[in-house]
Amino acid sequence: MGAAMAFGERNPSVGRQLQMRLQARYLELEIGRLAQENERLRQQCADLSASADLWIHLYEAALLRAAKGGH
Repeated sequence: MGAAMAFGERNPSVGRQLQMRLQARYLELEIGRLAQENERLRQQCADLSASADLWIHLYEAALLRAAKGGH
């Protein structure tokens, strides 16, 4: 045993179990992060849609005023 053994080399199933647990934890964290990002993006989309609707309304009103000769 000249060189140090890597963790899990003596019992490979322990190494695999640990790797699977770590991967599962990482995926849980990633799912949570993606859910938060998705919510943030949905809110931004709603804000942009509301803003676009407002600008369209203002533009249409300006067109009607221009068609009637108003300022």
